[in-house]
Amino acid sequence: MQTNSPASPAKQSDVASVGKRFPILPENTRVRANDRDNIGRVVSDDGGATVSVHFVSQSGDHATVNLRRELLMLADGSPVVPTGFKLNLMTPEEFAGKVFRQHFLIKRFLVEGQPCILGGPKKVLKTSVLVDLALSLGTGTPFLSHPDFAVVDSINVMMLSGESGGYTLQETARRIALARGQSLSSASVYWGFDLPQLGNREHLEELALGIDVLSIKVAIIDPAYLCLLAAGASANITANVFAMGQLLKGLSEIGRKTGCTLIIAHHTRKTDRTNPFGVPDLEDLSGSGFAEWARQWVLLNRREAYQAGTGDHRLWLNVGGSAGHSGTWALDISEGTIDDQGSGRTWSVTVGSPSEAIQEARSTKEQKREREKQTKLDGDRNRIREVLRKASRSLAKTDIRNKAGITQERFGIVFAKLLESGEIQEAEFKGENGRKYDGFKLTDPEAGQPDKSTGQSVRPPANQQPDTGASIKAPRPCPAADVSLEQDRNTNGVRLPDGRDSPSSTGVDWD
Repeated sequence: MQTNSPASPAKQSDVASVGKRFPILPENTRVRANDRDNIGRVVSDDGGATVSVHFVSQSGDHATVNLRRELLMLADGSPVVPTGFKLNLMTPEEFAGKVFRQHFLIKRFLVEGQPCILGGPKKVLKTSVLVDLALSLGTGTPFLSHPDFAVVDSINVMMLSGESGGYTLQETARRIALARGQSLSSASVYWGFDLPQLGNREHLEELALGIDVLSIKVAIIDPAYLCLLAAGASANITANVFAMGQLLKGLSEIGRKTGCTLIIAHHTRKTDRTNPFGVPDLEDLSGSGFAEWARQWVLLNRREAYQAGTGDHRLWLNVGGSAGHSGTWALDISEGTIDDQGSGRTWSVTVGSPSEAIQEARSTKEQKREREKQTKLDGDRNRIREVLRKASRSLAKTDIRNKAGITQERFGIVFAKLLESGEIQEAEFKGENGRKYDGFKLTDPEAGQPDKSTGQSVRPPANQQPDTGASIKAPRPCPAADVSLEQDRNTNGVRLPDGRDSPSSTGVDWD
């Protein structure tokens, strides 16, 4: 047996090299040589053909030896060299007779034991919704206080949040617990602010140990990107689906061994989408591997832009999974606004049907379109008025449109409304050749002009007509108007049809 001088245990690699068929043994693993007489502990194992083992003799001498892996076995007698892949098959009869069960933690929403991802763009209440989820499971009350999302049993939950900080997470949890009539201290939820690195085996072992000791049934990790910051990790690791699969596999193994349901929060892509307020799907998740890893998902997105200062969020909630559950809901969350004392915020949730939300969104969009259309028409109307106000004489219709710079379709609509309302009227003008042409002018050139002292729109007296130098075209005769005029004269003391004069009740002699 080769002996070396005593050495301190070396720090072993955190991650096994991809492609090695030998497992890296934890430090201090008890091993023995094939002669079964020498039992020592591993001090260094880089996954190669040899393992560094530290032995202590009966006389107290120390020795660190590099031994070939195939010459070693674990203290329980099993070989260090794995036997490799084993093909374990079930017969058709065994598979047909096997009873596989599926258990929902939240009806129609969350299945036990299957890895889940909650995704959405930034500032879309991902963490707050996860807090609601944790408290629902920890108190046995419906998720989002909606009866369709009933929690089957109260269970132990772990929530690790690396972004929000203690105050924000606690304030949010208190509001949500209060909204469902629960005490925050009585909820079976364990809170933490340190996130494990998925590439660090010791971190994953610590996570698995905590899950096992506390009997955690659901572990929430928020957010995923802060779990990918291990030293030496490639900056573009999320672009490699194979590398991400290797990292996320560690979480899957924890879930498989402990029976815990792992949920991670993740962001959707920042790139502009054709429909930024549409229903989200798995393709919107940022990076590679996450959509492939998730067996179930909860996706959030805004239905409309957030109005600052309101505390009201109008969201889409899209849920699905390989167990066959799926659904889309309109999720409205009102958090209220903060007051001068730093309080005042609430947690009020309404879950509605997607059809109603789609109809409402369509109606809102149509109303917005109508408002934008009306705004354009109002602008066109003001431009036409301004053109006529500045003109020294009445203008032809074509000249008005050209000077106002309005498309023919919009001009026709606005011009007709101006004529109908009496804001403009027909007025002939004399061209340079001396001929008269049909034109138009403002009925009241000063209408709508603000008074400099008050800022209010003013209109000149009704009997004061501005002199524009243009002749107003007389209205065409109307037979009905003539009859009315004759009847009116008969009642006001003017000449009657038989030629007799009638005294005027007003003292005016119409003849």
